[in-house]
Amino acid sequence: QIGTSPWIAEGWVAFPGETVDQDPARRRHALPRAWFAGRDFQRLSVLAAREFGVDREALGACSAVLVLPHSKLLRGNEALLLMLRRMLAAAEACGRRVALKYHPREREADPFDLLEGDVALVLPKLLPMELLLPLLPRGALLAGEGTTAILAAHWLRPDLAVRDLGCAR
Repeated sequence: QIGTSPWIAEGWVAFPGETVDQDPARRRHALPRAWFAGRDFQRLSVLAAREFGVDREALGACSAVLVLPHSKLLRGNEALLLMLRRMLAAAEACGRRVALKYHPREREADPFDLLEGDVALVLPKLLPMELLLPLLPRGALLAGEGTTAILAAHWLRPDLAVRDLGCAR
């Protein structure tokens, strides 16, 4: 939870009824979803995509987006790597594309050779996932580790199938 310092008198939160707060006197306001679903946020997303060179048409054709954790979390998780490879193979077999978003601190371009074939669109590592959300096609699968980006996707885009890959397990 952000804003747990005692000098913060009020907070704007996505899930105000579920907030665990150490200060019951703190006023909480529901963060309006409309702020992130309107034209201004859509325009910001388009500008960010343009700045980072995202092919918006190709992204719109992706049926799934995989937000990958840092490779240090994947190295010891052969089951998760196998699942990712199977997901990519299944997408390719169905003629579907998948977008991959590597961790922002990932040094290698493709540490696990997931980019075999033309099935995957690689998204810029440094572009926040939250700014890509408005550009994803309705009903797409978004899977990643349990991060704030995945939580934001669940909140901002209830039409997406948002899944936790269970990377830390």
